[in-house]
Amino acid sequence: MIMRLGATADRFRHSILLTALVLTAAVVTARWSGIDPDTLLPVLVVPLAGAFLLALVVMSAPAWRRRATMLLAAEKRAVHTPRTGTTTLVGVAHLTALGLLLMYPPDFTHGTFKERIILPLVVLAFPCYAHALRHGLGVTLTADGVHADKYAGAVTVPWAALDPDKPAEAEHNQVRLRYLRPELVRTTGWVLGKDALTGDGLRHETVAAAIRYYAAHPRERAGIGSTEGHQRMLAAIGVEPPAAPGDRPTTGRRLALLVGATVLAIPCLTLIEVGGDDLFGADSAAGMAVHLVVVMVVSIIAALLRDGIRRYRQGRRR
Repeated sequence: MIMRLGATADRFRHSILLTALVLTAAVVTARWSGIDPDTLLPVLVVPLAGAFLLALVVMSAPAWRRRATMLLAAEKRAVHTPRTGTTTLVGVAHLTALGLLLMYPPDFTHGTFKERIILPLVVLAFPCYAHALRHGLGVTLTADGVHADKYAGAVTVPWAALDPDKPAEAEHNQVRLRYLRPELVRTTGWVLGKDALTGDGLRHETVAAAIRYYAAHPRERAGIGSTEGHQRMLAAIGVEPPAAPGDRPTTGRRLALLVGATVLAIPCLTLIEVGGDDLFGADSAAGMAVHLVVVMVVSIIAALLRDGIRRYRQGRRR
């Protein structure tokens, strides 16, 4: 059910994002026309909270709820990873959050440093995942090669560019490619790490196995996008590939240690946050830097915890 909602959000991402944009623009225009902002507030808060919570639920959904295969797109003569719609939901939350900031604009002349910097940062965050908002995140395989839609750009890799002696591997939360002819790789937009592919709707071991299959069997590439070719590929990679180094399942003991470390880190980070406000001032540049560092650390801890839970569940299924 959860993944169906996410897939629906991705399928209609353009309409959903356009609706959120029009709604945000209408509310901000109404606010600037003199309507009481407290009356308009729920119009943006409800979609913001709903999109944010649904995005969290989809992102934390256990791997066994996700589809276990590459999907067939016969009309495009391709196979691709499922799209979860997470970026669409984050985009809705982002747009409505921007609208809330515009409803209560900061005083750029006399406001504090924090007040002056938040709105520009929220606006500048859009280009960081603009490509994903338009195309989604995922990996597509065609007879010509591998195409990966990333956050701020895309990577297109012809099959001839791959190194046959160094097949694709799943490393952590991405698929790592090795190139024999890197000059053939094409990128669009802003791409960091053109040898790393990410697809949020499918286990990366499965994506790597499909790439290895077609890299090792050139004659099968002509069948990509056909029902028969798709079935042959699925049969060939049907056995779950072994976990790559660095992606071994987490034991119950290690997961317990990870959760315990997270619980201990929360009061420590809180003390650092409060201490930074007392020492430098909450609205100073140094205080803002402390806030950003704490947010970065919290994001890293959350990513480690989520990855640990994913690996633990992965181990339980084996």
